Amino acid sequence: MIGIILKESLMGKSIYRTLANIELGDREYSGSILDIGGGKARASHYRFLNIAPSAHIQTVNVDSKANPDFLVDVTRERVPLDDNSQHVVFCFNTLEHLASWDTVLSETLRLLKPGGVFVGSIPFLVGVHADPHDYVRMTDEGLRKEFSAVGFENIVIKPVGRGPFTAAFAQVEFLFPFVFHALIVCIALFLDWILRAARPDLRLEQKYVLNYIFYCELE
Repeated sequence: MIGIILKESLMGKSIYRTLANIELGDREYSGSILDIGGGKARASHYRFLNIAPSAHIQTVNVDSKANPDFLVDVTRERVPLDDNSQHVVFCFNTLEHLASWDTVLSETLRLLKPGGVFVGSIPFLVGVHADPHDYVRMTDEGLRKEFSAVGFENIVIKPVGRGPFTAAFAQVEFLFPFVFHALIVCIALFLDWILRAARPDLRLEQKYVLNYIFYCELE
């Protein structure tokens, strides 16, 4: 894992995204996939997702510069796809930029086939990053409440964190040239490893969460 983190750091990728991306490779995705917030250019998580070669991926985005398949504001409009037409709906690092979730979550439910899965990530201990807006940070409990309210039942939420040193580095990494990121992040990860080993009762990886990954499956 440390090799991947170092490689991603040298590529200029933030530690919060890298740690989340690493956690995403444990499931395979196939069939029809809709990526909410995606576009023609594949984001960094696509290097880690286990996607079957036969999968058919389409994207929806409000930003025309992303060159999506569907130029749609999912907080207000329907995606022009049939009900129960998607095996998977992705939503990575997008929900925090949406003022309202009701429509997008309801739309996700409409689009998913029985047995389908809504999977994505949302930052927590991460600086404000408007694109063009940044509205919310939400805990595990808050996410469960939002997903349950629209009808999701099988909800798994994974906190992605290591401890206070890694969380602190995530707040200031933009201040350092990329060439120093690998060294500093190694120090932060090592210090957090020592803390977790010394005080496992504190559950520091869940207290200093950089990102949450969620999986919401339909029956």
